[in-house]
Amino acid sequence: MVVNIPNVSSNENAIIIAFRGTEPTSLVQWMTDASTNFNKFRPASDLCDDKSKYSPYIENVEIHAGFYAALGLDQLNPGEKINHQEVTLNSAMFRQIFHALEEFKQQSKKTKIFVTGHSLGAALASLFSYILLLCDYESSIAGVYTYGQPLVGNLEYAKLMNQKLGHRVHRWVNHSDIVTRIPIIALPSVAGTLASTPYSQALEIAINEKRKQHPNASYQDLLQKVHYYHHGLRFKIDRLENLENNEKLDQGPILGFEDRLDLLHISYTAEKTFTSLTQQNVTRTVAWIGAPPEINDHFPGEYATKIKKIVNSNKH
Repeated sequence: MVVNIPNVSSNENAIIIAFRGTEPTSLVQWMTDASTNFNKFRPASDLCDDKSKYSPYIENVEIHAGFYAALGLDQLNPGEKINHQEVTLNSAMFRQIFHALEEFKQQSKKTKIFVTGHSLGAALASLFSYILLLCDYESSIAGVYTYGQPLVGNLEYAKLMNQKLGHRVHRWVNHSDIVTRIPIIALPSVAGTLASTPYSQALEIAINEKRKQHPNASYQDLLQKVHYYHHGLRFKIDRLENLENNEKLDQGPILGFEDRLDLLHISYTAEKTFTSLTQQNVTRTVAWIGAPPEINDHFPGEYATKIKKIVNSNKH
């Protein structure tokens, strides 16, 4: 497939790395999403040789354990070099991608890398762009475009991504998409704690776990250590399918629940149900009747339709 990519000249390679979202029938992928405990990031010896470039945050970076494992980062050995040439179909995902990147790197053309994904794929796109930073691809990253992205890491992760990639990260949020606001806190168990426990109790569980590692830290400091934070620029689509313009589009790391939530709108649901009926889309009609907007707004088709409309309207 040939794709026309703006701002890429004929003497440059343009590489698009796209990660797919959660498959509804995949239990493994649902468990990946639900593994909300933090995993301390320890780079292998050939990642981030010059740690001074990424201080003061890299030593304290913590990442969603499920996304960390899905990308294959749990297979990293801090004392062992990675040979990206020795790759098989069973190799970790990030190694297979780097194997392809290294082949492009050997060519004479300059390379521009675009990373994208929806939902789980959006989380992996964020995390893989972080790995690109540590492997000295920072200047090659042209853009990171995520759609319906859950939160990926702690405050230090968000700060480092903002510091290094800045406005190259475009995080799209559709109306009241609930996935863009989870997970809120890192929990010690794999799944279910927050679902079966009031938030206040779950928060205390998470803080007590962190207190074991940081016994002298203040409560406020522990709060920061257990919360997830967003990074990059936020592009919010409002209920009228317009691109929202407010001060939160361009600021530092923010908590998931600080990303303003549009609550359930009966008129909005009715309008979407009617639209799906006129389009003879029975599946979407049933979904709009049976599920709240917070779920429906996460569908990839909703993102695709609304963003296409916004892009086309800006052309005129």
